[in-house]
Amino acid sequence: MTAYITRRILSSIVVTLLVSVFVFMAINLQKGDVIEANLAGSGIVSKDQVEYLRRELKLDRSPVERYLTWWHDVILGCEKDAKVCYGNSLRASGVSIWSRIGDALPYTLQMFVMSLFVSFALAIPIGTISALRQDTLVDYCLRLFAILGVAVPTFFIGTLFVIFGSKWFSYAPPTGIPYIWQDPFRSFSAFIPPALILGYSLSAVTMRMMRSTLLEVLRQDYVRTARAKGLPGRNVITRHAFRNALIPVITIVGNQAGFLLGGSLIVERIFNIPGMGWLAFAAIADRDYTQVMATTLMLTVGVIAINLVVDVCYAVIDPRIRYS
Repeated sequence: MTAYITRRILSSIVVTLLVSVFVFMAINLQKGDVIEANLAGSGIVSKDQVEYLRRELKLDRSPVERYLTWWHDVILGCEKDAKVCYGNSLRASGVSIWSRIGDALPYTLQMFVMSLFVSFALAIPIGTISALRQDTLVDYCLRLFAILGVAVPTFFIGTLFVIFGSKWFSYAPPTGIPYIWQDPFRSFSAFIPPALILGYSLSAVTMRMMRSTLLEVLRQDYVRTARAKGLPGRNVITRHAFRNALIPVITIVGNQAGFLLGGSLIVERIFNIPGMGWLAFAAIADRDYTQVMATTLMLTVGVIAINLVVDVCYAVIDPRIRYS
C-alpha cells in the first residue's frame, strides 16, 4: 500500500507540472495581457508608458523565464526588495496569490462537501430501489429522474432556478456570504440551492451505475447461494450484494470529482459565491496569469487527491483488492 501511494504521489507531481505548463502556454497564447486589462477604459496611454509598465511587471521577459520565475516566487518566496513578485497577484498589487486562494477555498470546499452529501443521499437509495423494483413503474420514474440529471446542464438548471425563483418567490442570490464558522445558519442557507443543483447532476450518473451494478451483483452465484441457504432478503442485500456494488460507484464518484469542481466554477458565478470559480473567472478576465496558474494548480491537486483517496478506499471496501 505504501509503495502504491508513493508512486501515485510521484505521478501526481508530474501531472501537476504538465498542467502548469499547459495553463501557462494557454494564457500566453491569448491576445493582450494584464497591462491592457488594467488600462482598459482609462483613456489614451502612450506606447512608452505601456512598455514601461511591462518592464516593471517583467512581462518583457521570455515565457520560459517568466514561468521559472513564477515557480521560484511561489515555492521559495520573493527576493528582498523585489519590485514585482510572481507570488503575488498581478492585478491586485501586493496581494499574495495564496491569500486570495485562502479566502476563496473555504466557499468551494463547503459547496463540494454539501454537493457530495446530496449526491450520495440521492444516488444510493434511489439506485438501490430502482434495481430492486426492476422494470416496474417505480423503476421507470426513477430512471427518468436520473436521465434528466444527466441531460440537463448545471448552469441551465441554476439559471432557471434564479430566474423563476426571483419571479415567483422573490429569491435573489445572496451577497456577502459569511464563512461557515462565522455564521453557520446563514452560510448553510446560502449554499443549499447550488449544492442541490450540483448534487443532483452528480447523483444522476451515480444512480444509474448503482442500479446496473446492483442488478449484476444480484445475479451472482454467491447471492443465489445466500438466498438458497434461507437468509432473509434484507441480509442478502446489505451484507452480500450492496458492499460489492459500491466499488464501481465509488470509482464514478472519484472520476466525477473533477466535474463537480468544474461545475462549481459556473454555479458560483450564478449564485454569487466568492469561491475558486469566482476567483478563476476574475483572474482570466484580468489576464492575471500568476493567479490563474495558482488557482488551476490548486484545483488540479484537489482532483488528484480525491482520486487517490478513492483508490485507497477500494482496499477498505473489498479485502480482495491489494496494492503491492
